[in-house]
Amino acid sequence: MNTPVSEKIEVQESISRLGSPSFRFRLWDAEGSGYLRLQNDFAEWVKSISVDEKLFKTNVYNNQDLSKYDLRQHRGRLCYAISVGENLALSFCEMGPSLGMSPEDIKTTVALIDQHIDKLAATLFSWHGPLNGQSDVPEAFKQAANEASEGKIVDLDI
Repeated sequence: MNTPVSEKIEVQESISRLGSPSFRFRLWDAEGSGYLRLQNDFAEWVKSISVDEKLFKTNVYNNQDLSKYDLRQHRGRLCYAISVGENLALSFCEMGPSLGMSPEDIKTTVALIDQHIDKLAATLFSWHGPLNGQSDVPEAFKQAANEASEGKIVDLDI
């Protein structure tokens, strides 16, 4: 039985979003299926984000009895979606040229993927990031929380 092996392509890509210098990477693709598979993977990823948003609305954003387990599922699904998106972007960068995609098409597709990733990351940070980084929390509350964590609690004689 012969296993299809895709052509190994090395691409030099600068990923400024990661803030790293240029580096070389090679994505392994044993299936060797190509452009249609990438487009289908992209469509499925976008669809899964939409499904997750509906779940989040019901089970997190509008949940009056929110638990740590609910938050763990929320965080896990967000991180998974970010990971899938990053791998899709790498796949388009790696395999796009050999599949006939122009550099401009690859750039446009990766930019679209990055828009979704940025939104997912913002949601992750706003729900699971440190309190001081939350833009929707009043500064007075942040200051009070910091003082309480430092043991600066004023005893009120009522």
